[in-house]
Amino acid sequence: MTSKMAAALLVLLKLKVVYITPSYQSVFNSTPISARHRIFYTETQTTKATMFKLTFLLHCLVASLPTLCAGSRLSLATTPEFLTKDITKTLTLRCSLFDTVPTTNGTAENVKYVTSILVTRNSDSERVAMIDDRSGDAQAETDHDSITVKGDVSHSDSPVSPISERAYLEIVWTHPGFNQTGGYTCEINAVDLQGHTVVFVTSAEIGLVTATDQDMLDELVRLETEDQTMKAKLASLEASLSTLQAPHAEEGVVQCGDSGNWHRNGNGRYMYKDVRFRKPYVTAPPMISLAINTLDAHRDANLRIHAAVLNVNKQGFRVQCETWDDSYVYTMSVRWTSMVA
Repeated sequence: MTSKMAAALLVLLKLKVVYITPSYQSVFNSTPISARHRIFYTETQTTKATMFKLTFLLHCLVASLPTLCAGSRLSLATTPEFLTKDITKTLTLRCSLFDTVPTTNGTAENVKYVTSILVTRNSDSERVAMIDDRSGDAQAETDHDSITVKGDVSHSDSPVSPISERAYLEIVWTHPGFNQTGGYTCEINAVDLQGHTVVFVTSAEIGLVTATDQDMLDELVRLETEDQTMKAKLASLEASLSTLQAPHAEEGVVQCGDSGNWHRNGNGRYMYKDVRFRKPYVTAPPMISLAINTLDAHRDANLRIHAAVLNVNKQGFRVQCETWDDSYVYTMSVRWTSMVA
């Protein structure tokens, strides 16, 4: 042990560090944790929390000198840190376990995997939400009309490339109020590389303050600004809608008539029909679709017909009706449809 480490230990002993005894009751399963379990507290609200912090530091100094306490780190973040009555719209609480990168000459001290996360409120008497590795789904256990939860405990330890956030449970309340105030405790149960149970516990306090006149004025200004922004967006949308037009599309039927009156080309016969759009297309020539609408042909001959689109432009196009050999068409009409490409 280096002289610096020894000095640190001496300081801690002078501060009367209190060890956590094995009789601690887990808030997750309400059963005593054996002496082989390691429990880490990171509370910040009471004098006892300071003792817990010193206990954890002493444990690291004694048991993890080669790695300088590199390992899993617990975090409990609340946004905002306190509620303003009738103004705060959402409250977010996120409990996470983070991996840390080991030193080059040390070994990884991150936990092997996380088994569960539980958040309780007001001295563990009210379970708020939890997630475990059996179901894998975060579940709310109170405030069902205003709460949404999500989480993940599926990541396992990877010594080569540690994951920044190993596991988390996030809780979001909409329009939080007095019922959401109080002390929140997060407990994360995990298993270390030696197969021992490790329990991480931390807490946070959510308070409620009454809005001041300035708070109400600021909120009124914010709402008025939001209202003006929405009105501007609505006016812009209405202006855009007024300039929008339905896609340009037209349709019609071309009558090709009797093939006896068609032009001849060798043993083939064909007829051209020119079509002009009712309204010219502006940007580019449209796509044209053809379909046989009506057909009457000689039944003692093979049926041979063909319809094609020619010379498409913004103003119109040409339809070609065709037959050949001994086929004879008494009447043939083609339905066309034009639309913007």
